[in-house]
Amino acid sequence: MKNIRILGVSLLVLGILIMLGYGLYHFAIAEDIPLLIKTGVIVIFLGIVVVLLSLIRERLRDLKKEREYKEK
Repeated sequence: MKNIRILGVSLLVLGILIMLGYGLYHFAIAEDIPLLIKTGVIVIFLGIVVVLLSLIRERLRDLKKEREYKEK
């Protein structure tokens, strides 16, 4: 059951990444949007991605420590 949940979450994340990538690509090549606005939106998006990745990394590290603590 756990493997199915991991597969489902992986597919969900992959789908979201594909849609975001497609949207960002079309946003980046749009000629009617000023460069400053494009840069700002992309920097905000990258900031959110960095924060989310750091939170995921921290949570995984905490889970590992919890498992080690429970085994003792």
